[in-house]
Amino acid sequence: MVDEPTTEELVRRAKAGDREAAGGIARRFGDFLRAKVHGRLAGRVHARVDTEDVLQSTFLVTLGDLADFEWRGEEAFVGWLVQVAERQVLQEARRHRALRRDVRRECALDAASDRPAGRTSPTQAAVRRELTMGIRGAVETLPGDERRAVELHTCRGLSFDAVAREMGLADRAAAYRLFEKALKTMAKSLDAGEGAGS
Repeated sequence: MVDEPTTEELVRRAKAGDREAAGGIARRFGDFLRAKVHGRLAGRVHARVDTEDVLQSTFLVTLGDLADFEWRGEEAFVGWLVQVAERQVLQEARRHRALRRDVRRECALDAASDRPAGRTSPTQAAVRRELTMGIRGAVETLPGDERRAVELHTCRGLSFDAVAREMGLADRAAAYRLFEKALKTMAKSLDAGEGAGS
């Protein structure tokens, strides 16, 4: 029977570009990190951020940074993995908050554009259109139920209880899950758009 490689050996091989070793690191520490991430994703943050998304991004960042990593023992390596995961949790939470803000702004600007122009200059109107273009496009690509949840909660300001009643969903939790699913769909759509434009 072949002995399992040590963590140090896996790290050394992964630093040299060995994909099998990188996969070995992910398998060896995946369950541990999953439990750590799940424990840190408490309350509303946990509803917004998917554990598996954080794990995937954690290992991607880890592999990208391995070249500069100095081996100081397995305990230090595991501590580093946990730190990377915690940073990914914070980044994902900030991303979702920013997306919520942008959707609210898009709804507010849409409402403003329905009112008489008043003192709005042509330049301000052009800036307004530019600000809303990306978010509006992402909303329009949503499946029907997800788009409806965004419109009811963000644009019309309904509570999740009211959204559930309006859409015939089981309860507020179902409405919330649908809304958060919509935000994730929009985030992927916006990321894809940025990638295509770069």
